[in-house]
Amino acid sequence: MSQFSTAVNSVQTLRAVMGLAGDNIANANSPGYHARRAEVAPRPGATRGGLRVGDGSVVQSVTRLRDVLGERLLLADLQVLERVEQEEKILNHVEMSFQEPSEESLDAYLGHFFDKLCDLASDPDDTVMREELVQMADSLSNSLNRLAGKLRVIKQESRTELERTVKRVNGLLARAAELNRKIAGVEVGGVSAPGLKDQRDQTVRELAKLLNVTAYDSENGVVNVSMAGSLLVDASRSIALDVGEKEGGFFIGQHGHEERVMEVREGKIAGLLEGLNSFLPAVHGRLDELANALRRQFNRIHTTGLGLDGRFETLRGENAFLGDTRFCEAGYGVSEGIDERLVINVENQNSGEVSQQELSLDTTLVSDAFLTDISNKINVGVNHLHAEIQQGRLCLEAEDGFAFGFATPYDPNPAEPGDITAATPAAPQIIDSFNGEENREYEVTFLNSGEVGADEIEVQIQARRSDGTAVGSFTRSVSADYQPSDGIAIEHDMKMTLTDGNVNAGDSFSFTAHAEMDTAGVLDALGLNTFFKGRGAASLEVVDTVKKNPSRIAAALRKESGDNQRLRDMEALQSRKVLDEGNASLFESYRGLITEVGTAHSTRTQHRNSLEETVTELENEVDGVSGVSVDEEMMELLESQRLYQASAKYIKSVDSTLVSLLELI
Repeated sequence: MSQFSTAVNSVQTLRAVMGLAGDNIANANSPGYHARRAEVAPRPGATRGGLRVGDGSVVQSVTRLRDVLGERLLLADLQVLERVEQEEKILNHVEMSFQEPSEESLDAYLGHFFDKLCDLASDPDDTVMREELVQMADSLSNSLNRLAGKLRVIKQESRTELERTVKRVNGLLARAAELNRKIAGVEVGGVSAPGLKDQRDQTVRELAKLLNVTAYDSENGVVNVSMAGSLLVDASRSIALDVGEKEGGFFIGQHGHEERVMEVREGKIAGLLEGLNSFLPAVHGRLDELANALRRQFNRIHTTGLGLDGRFETLRGENAFLGDTRFCEAGYGVSEGIDERLVINVENQNSGEVSQQELSLDTTLVSDAFLTDISNKINVGVNHLHAEIQQGRLCLEAEDGFAFGFATPYDPNPAEPGDITAATPAAPQIIDSFNGEENREYEVTFLNSGEVGADEIEVQIQARRSDGTAVGSFTRSVSADYQPSDGIAIEHDMKMTLTDGNVNAGDSFSFTAHAEMDTAGVLDALGLNTFFKGRGAASLEVVDTVKKNPSRIAAALRKESGDNQRLRDMEALQSRKVLDEGNASLFESYRGLITEVGTAHSTRTQHRNSLEETVTELENEVDGVSGVSVDEEMMELLESQRLYQASAKYIKSVDSTLVSLLELI
């Protein structure tokens, strides 16, 4: 009967081999499947008559075909690829949000805005062009609002995706631990569990796309999974992760132990964290800087200008300050100082006389105290002007017959009665912006007598600093054909005009030219006579008073028709270096941001393409070892089939022999 046993064992072995081949073919396209091979060995038989005859064959074990090194390299590159792909995806969304180049882009709106400023400067009294400027400014601010909104949506979607991905990670970690338990339970009895191992290894591979995980073989077929030295999965349990948020941004921590921050370096989650904590805040921050610089610089000029209606009888601040934050830290870019300067002009509407009062302000005070301080100083130190605080806003009101403003950085009518001693005295006026870096005291002396517009008159001008230090002395000639509207250059773009009349030799007058009427930007922060309001790109808008009444656009320095000096100063902002620590204009900073985003996106795309090639090569290399070749499996089946047929014939032959022997008995 041993012959039957040998034949039966052979048939069983061949059936197992053919079953493996069939299983391999059936799973040729199954993700993570490793081709299996049966380890076949002779089965020892009993000893008879001093001879030991074999008892057929037996399948000792089933082995998975693996390229261990290739799989580890593939896991490492998959992690980097997924991170780069996620970064590329976020940067692509950011780049698409800018819509550059197009007529709907921020760059286009910024250009059109300055074009409208230039148009209005050609005729500052034109009400239609004033309305067009307001509409374009509104479009510009809306463009910034939309960009900020798109970035906010990208951030929200990225956070949602981060939370969804961490939830998936926790499911994969739990599944890996469960499969570890099952594998250990099977293999502890010496039985192989290739199917479970394939599932477990595929789970680890999916994890590698999300996190920088490393897998190490342990006892009984178990794999330990760790990330940057932190064990996530062992033989029986897994650690769950959570998304956390703190001042520095989002992070991944252990569930129930948020203080244990996990070091995520690669994978999709690393790309999401990079986008949330680096790309998006940086781009949004640059847009906020642009919007704040536009508001602050534009308002610094606008607040010290005059609209078509001239100075104000009442003025209410746009911005409320109700907290205990220091005024210089309230988010409006106010300079920090205990002796900042604000100059207020008060006009007697009956005589046209303008007086100036300089206030010294401490911007380091908390906001409530600052409002109280400036209100008290106005009420005590500025005649004919009353200040009060209403719901955190500074409100100013002039006495009847008076008006106030912040327009001229010098006394526009500097000659006091008696300074010009001629019988029909000529009246000097100071025009145009003074762009010096510090205050100047000027003394203007006529060196000879004469009639303005008929005689040539020499003028000597002496300039001193506020402390009396002389900084320059120069002469100017007033030609015999001088016209009263002609400007006589002083310095730093400031000019003087003379009306018809006479001057005597030795006649003189003096005045102060302020480098800035508002050294700290207090008027912008308070919202007094501003054009824009809001902090950051999301909230920038044209103030309602200007929207409703474009005549409030402060185009002028003087209360005269046709004065466009402040418009020209605003127009000059398009080339002034007001961003990036004084190294970039508004246009340059924005275009630099677009270039940086585009370059970062392009770099990730190139990196992704390179990584995809590497991953494809590694996948082919790994599949060359562990993948299923249908042709090879068919050859294995055919060979096993022939052996199976031979075994069957052997059994039939043994059976026939036994029957013949039995018939002889």
